[in-house]
Amino acid sequence: MEQALPGGPEGGAPATGARAGLRLGHVAVLAALEGRGDARRDPDRDDRRRRRVSITPRGRRTLDRLMAAFEADEDELLAALTAGERRQLRELATRVLVTSRRVT
Repeated sequence: MEQALPGGPEGGAPATGARAGLRLGHVAVLAALEGRGDARRDPDRDDRRRRRVSITPRGRRTLDRLMAAFEADEDELLAALTAGERRQLRELATRVLVTSRRVT
């Protein structure tokens, strides 16, 4: 899983992050993930101002563990709902989330 982040000299890292749609918090999270060995940033081969972000094998194992725990918690929380009701809840929650992102 890779994501190229644009870079450039104008305004340094904070301005670059803002242009990429990142907040400073995202950069801090990425730095923490990289420090733990869960993610890696490498120079882009085609544009040295950019960085390629990828998940490491350790990061993949961490993600798999977290997703399994999340799914178990979700099953417990939504146990009273049918499969159709769970699907409807996800659709409604997604609609609310998408709408809230347009507003902010």
